[in-house]
Amino acid sequence: EAGMTVTIRYPDGSLATIGQNSDFELEGKVEGTEWNRLKNGLIRGIIKKSGEIGPDGRPKHRFLIRTKSAVMGVRGTDFVMSLDPKDELARVHTLDGTVEVAPNETSLLSGKGQPLKAGQFVEANPSGVISQPQSFSPAEFLKSIGGQNLGGGGGASSALPALPTL
Repeated sequence: EAGMTVTIRYPDGSLATIGQNSDFELEGKVEGTEWNRLKNGLIRGIIKKSGEIGPDGRPKHRFLIRTKSAVMGVRGTDFVMSLDPKDELARVHTLDGTVEVAPNETSLLSGKGQPLKAGQFVEANPSGVISQPQSFSPAEFLKSIGGQNLGGGGGASSALPALPTL
């Protein structure tokens, strides 16, 4: 429904809050990784680390979000990802921890994603071009999106507001 936010609580306690007027699809869980697609709007996730190691010897991504412009892999962090449907520009802001952003799943899963640490953001366009990481203030950013009711304070231990759960 327009103007509402929804929080999804995963079995491990990880949370994903879908912003107002967003189009987000749960695609399923494959080998311990939650696959999702953001078609429009924004999502904030507070995803717990699993400690699982992938076949490449690196920690496995617990949570993936695909857009037309980029794919983001999360191992355990607090982030906000948005997609503007007009120009299909994806933006990823890392509030705590580290995420990886790549133009497609193949690049991400082969370890060729752009690491994005706490206090950094990137933009990705539909041509697969991802900007260099830029700094931002997580506290100021959360204030700027406050109307989305996505929680505040930053940090993986911060709680999201009590919202309807799927």
